Formats: sequence, C-alpha cells, structure tokens
Amino acid sequence: MKKLFSSFKPIFRNYFLILLVYFFFYISSGGMENNIPFLFEKRIGNSLYGIFLSLLSIMDVVLPLLIVYFSKKFTPLAVGGLSLLLGAGAAVGISLTENKAVIFAGLFLIYCVRIMFNYSAGNSFNLAVPSEERTGYFALRDIFLYGAIAISTWLSGWLIGKWNMEAAYGFLSVGFLIALVFTWNGRKWIRREEEKTIHLKEYIEQIGNVIRDPVVRMFLLTEIATGVYGTILRFIPLLAIAREIEISVFLKYTAVFTVINCICSLFLTLITDRLDKKWVYLFDVGFDILSVALFLIPTGNFWFMAGYCISLLKDMFAPVSFGYLYDCVEVCQGDKNAPVVLGVIESFSNMLNIMFPLVIGALWMKFFNGILVGCSVLLALVVAMGAVVFPGSKITGAD
Repeated sequence: MKKLFSSFKPIFRNYFLILLVYFFFYISSGGMENNIPFLFEKRIGNSLYGIFLSLLSIMDVVLPLLIVYFSKKFTPLAVGGLSLLLGAGAAVGISLTENKAVIFAGLFLIYCVRIMFNYSAGNSFNLAVPSEERTGYFALRDIFLYGAIAISTWLSGWLIGKWNMEAAYGFLSVGFLIALVFTWNGRKWIRREEEKTIHLKEYIEQIGNVIRDPVVRMFLLTEIATGVYGTILRFIPLLAIAREIEISVFLKYTAVFTVINCICSLFLTLITDRLDKKWVYLFDVGFDILSVALFLIPTGNFWFMAGYCISLLKDMFAPVSFGYLYDCVEVCQGDKNAPVVLGVIESFSNMLNIMFPLVIGALWMKFFNGILVGCSVLLALVVAMGAVVFPGSKITGAD
C-alpha cells in the first residue's frame, strides 16, 4: 500500500490542478445528466424524451470532430472555457424557468458541454501529460471523475428532497464555474496551435490523412469489435431477467464490482509498470472473450453472474489502454493531428453505438448464442491483427 501511494504521489502533485478541473466539472455534469430523465418526467413530458435521445445520438457523432476543428481555429482554452460558461448558464436557466422549450434546450446544452470540454481543453490536458506518466494520471483522473459523479448524484438527490429539481441544477452550476477558474489557472497545460487559422477544407484533408493511417484504421476496427461487445453488455440485464435472477442481486453485484474495478485499476498500474502498453491494451480487448464464453454456458446462473462480474472488471485496464491510445496517436500523427485522431475514433465509435443496438436488438431473442460466438471470433481476430499492426509502447522502467 505504501508503494502504491508513493508511486502516485508525484503524479498527484504535478497534475493536481487538472484533477481538480475534472472533479468540479463532473460535480456539475454528473448529477445534472443523471437527473435528465426525471426532469423530463416532471417538467417536459415523456413524449419528447425519445426525440431528445435521438438528438443526443446525433451530437455524439457530429460534435467531437466539430469541437476539434473549432479548438484548432480558436484554441482549446477558448472552446473549453466557453463550454463551461454555457453549462453554468444552461443550469441556471433551468433553475429559473418552467418553460418547457427552455428546459429542453438547457438539458440538451448540458449534455453537449461534456463533449465540448473533453475534445477541447480536456484533450489538451491529457496530451500534455508525458507518456511515462499517463497510465498513473488516467487512473487518478478516473478516481476524481467517478468520485465526483457519485458525490454529485447523491448531492442532487439530497437537494431535490430538500427543495426541488430546479434548485439542484442551480446549485450544481457552481461546479462549472469553479472548473473554469482552475482551467484558466492550468492554461499552461493547454496547447495552442502554431497556425493562426485553419480552413474547413484543410481540416477535412487532415481527417482524410488520419483515416488512411494503418494504425488509426486498426483502432477503428477494434472499435467495431468492442462496440459489439459493449452493446451485448447492454442486453445482459434482459438475459438476467430471463434466467430469473433477482434484480436486487444483479444491482448489488454491479455496485460492488464497480468499486472493486476502481481499486484494481490503481494496483494494475503498478503491476504493468514494466510491461509494454501494447500487450496490456490487447489483453484488455481479449479479456472480453472470457465473459462472453461464460455467458454461453447454458445452465447455472453462477457462470452467468461470473461472466457479468468479469465484464464489470474490464475498466480496470482503462488507464493503461487510454495511455496507449494517446501514445499511438502522438507517435503516428504528431501533436497537431492527435486531437483529430481522437475525434475520428470517438465519432466513429458513437456512430456504431447508434447502429449496433438496432441490429443486435432485432436479432437478440432468436440468435443471442450466435451473436455471442460471433463477438468472440471478432475480438480474437482484432487481437491477432493488432499484435501485428500496433506499435510497441513501453511504460517507464521498461528496457
């Protein structure tokens, strides 16, 4: 335990300001986003909720690349700062009105603010961290981030119980403003593009060059495999009900293993300290095959729940995998194009997240075993191809 704290101490000290930005951002964003369905129920009506979700799906695809473009044109600091002001303004607007159109627009804006910040100032913060420190940084960042979401969700529930939902949004808006102050103070971490202006035509050409990169294409192929797996996980609760597993038991395992996942990610950072990140990343992808195999066992809820619990532990690899992704995009495309690569991958992934639920949902009831087998084969192929295509990337201390 002493070694754990000592290894993270310099990272904590060096990037404490950035960690505070994420903490206060999600103090606002976490509770607000988790309460969106309830605000629709109370103030807008369920009839418009489907339209709202469809608009969010469109933004998930369009916004990442659009925000990267504006960040190149106006600097990540300007776009990130604007997003925080818009988030605070939208939350205050929701707290001061009962107009359905204003509340709808405010909630839409609050959701978009997270994408705007992550692909402007957020990307710059992450890219400013040296490769040898990224794994530990992402592990600490996720603790601050998910901790803030948990606190914000609990706090919003307390505020709603004591006053009302509008008051909760008004109170939580302060987090965006505090994050703005820390973002400004941490502006030394935010890169400014050397070119003064960038035209849309040039930006589209950059995107084309990025997509032609074989390593980027390999990441996109990996997104297809992990996207299928991620969609399957969203259907697993339905399979749990079909197997007559109690919902309360299912949720308890979810809560417990989510906490275990956060703790494991810290220790995994130490264990993988002398390993090549490439192989940890590929193990992360291949790890999904184990849970899929357990889901295929036809009898016994023990194996089914074992597979589900293993799937909940998957994110313990996230700090290393994120670190490897950032290393690759910097090495293959350089500092200037790194945000473009991240935007392309995110937009592509979000497009798949719209398509896969429709396809898998239509086939699930009759062919779920075939879907599981197909997913396993696809994951195995991606791991095999990635072993050839992906470059090596060793963490500090590796020889």
